[in-house]
Amino acid sequence: MTVGKFFGYLFLLLILALIALIGWIFLGKYVTNYFFTYRLTVEVEVDGATKTGSTLYRVRAFKSWNQVSTRPKTLAAGTASEGVAALIDLGRYGTLVAAQDYNSPHYWKYRKERGLPELDYHLDMLRPVAPSELLYAAYVPGKDYLTWPEPHRALAGVTHRVQLKRFPPFIWIPPSGNFREARQLMPDQFAEVIGPGVKLKAAWIEPVRWVFWVPTKYDKMPKWLEENIAWMKEPNQDIVERSPPHEFRLFPRMIIGNYW
Repeated sequence: MTVGKFFGYLFLLLILALIALIGWIFLGKYVTNYFFTYRLTVEVEVDGATKTGSTLYRVRAFKSWNQVSTRPKTLAAGTASEGVAALIDLGRYGTLVAAQDYNSPHYWKYRKERGLPELDYHLDMLRPVAPSELLYAAYVPGKDYLTWPEPHRALAGVTHRVQLKRFPPFIWIPPSGNFREARQLMPDQFAEVIGPGVKLKAAWIEPVRWVFWVPTKYDKMPKWLEENIAWMKEPNQDIVERSPPHEFRLFPRMIIGNYW
C-alpha cells in the first residue's frame, strides 16, 4: 500500500467517524434523550451558623410508552437520575441528608398528625420530590413533565438559579451515627426533632453545563452508610421490607446509586 492510499483510507475513516459522532449527538439530544445536569445546594442554620451541603444530579428524560390508565398507550417521557444525596454536617446535631427517595406512608402519617387533608399525588405541593421531579418543579412548574418533548425542550436554555419551593426528602442521622435511629423529616420538624437551633435556611438548584459524568458514590463513605449497606446484605431483610409502613427504615437507595 502506498503512502497516498494509506492517508486516503485514514481520511475516509475520519470522515465516517465524524458522521457517526454527529449522528449520535443528534439522536441523543433531539430524538431519544434529553440530559440535564444540575447542582442542588441546601443551607441549614445551626445555632446561628450556616451549614451547607451540595451535590450534582444528572437527569435523563427519554421516550417511553406510558401505560398509565390516564394516558393509555401514549408516547410519554420516562425519567432517570444519577448522583448521590447531599450531606449536611450539623456538627453536634449529627448529619442531615437531602435524600433521593422517601417512605410514602411515613409522609402520610406526618400529614395526618398535622391535620392536613389528603390530596391527590400530583396536587400535593408539600410532598417531597425525587431528583428528576425536583428539576421540573423548579424550572417548568405547572407542566406535566411526563409529556414529550415540550417540558424537556423548555429546560434546554435555562441558566439561572432557582430557589426551591418544594424540597427533596430529608433524613436525619443522629449524632450517635446509628442508622437504625434515622428519621425522615419535613423542614418544619427540624427544630422539634433535631434541636431548637436547627432550621432550613434555603435550598436551590442551578444548571451545570459541560458535565457529562456525576459521582454515584462518595469519595469517603460515611460509616453509618457503610453499616447500612452491610446490614442490607444480611439474610432475611425481606422481613424489614414488610415492617409497618409508618415505621421509617433507612435504605441505601435513598442515598446513593441511580434513582429511577
